[in-house]
Amino acid sequence: GAEKDTPGLFERADGGTLFLDEIGEMSPGLQAKLLRVLQDGEFRRVGGVEVLRADVRLVAATHRDLPGLIREGRFREDLYFRLNGITVRLPPLRERREDIPVLVRHVLKRLCAELTRPVPDVAPDVMRALIAHDWPGNVRQLENVVRRLLLMSDGDRIDRSALEADPELGAAGRRPPPVGHRPDPPVGDDERGRLVRALEEAGGRKNDAAALLGISRATLYRKLKKHGLL
Repeated sequence: GAEKDTPGLFERADGGTLFLDEIGEMSPGLQAKLLRVLQDGEFRRVGGVEVLRADVRLVAATHRDLPGLIREGRFREDLYFRLNGITVRLPPLRERREDIPVLVRHVLKRLCAELTRPVPDVAPDVMRALIAHDWPGNVRQLENVVRRLLLMSDGDRIDRSALEADPELGAAGRRPPPVGHRPDPPVGDDERGRLVRALEEAGGRKNDAAALLGISRATLYRKLKKHGLL
């Protein structure tokens, strides 16, 4: 049904940025076509004869080992060097566990905005389980788990019951506590009580307590001052 001219991706991105995700999955034929565009800055529309030009900043991403694919003959070495101007390596989530509380709060805020419900607190033991998990699926997996925890939670807190019901993290949540583990102190389920529990679990280290609560250090200090804990 090619009844009219339709601008392609490079034409639409002229003067801007084009993002190509999972570049390592690109077929050999498409690799050759992309290389020609990058070398000459020229292309033709599908079925067209007119040569067009575009000035595009290209950003490509992949989870694959491109040098390994080159050795296997599955990725063009000349295309690799064309793409490899500036490389930014994003470590897997298991190598940047300090980001997990921030990501959890971000996902919760976004989901709760969609569901028009208040953003719940995350119990310290739940946050510890999230921080300890290896996340082979990285941020996408974390988003799915947080969504399930939210949907399985009632009220203003995601607690251990939601964690134990989760199909991925439930086994970790049901694991017996390590030798010498102290249970949470019997304080009320209020904000001051949660602050006290987090500080005790973190051994008084405020950075760790903030991570357990899923809040920033500045927010922690503000709450500690509010409840006379500083």
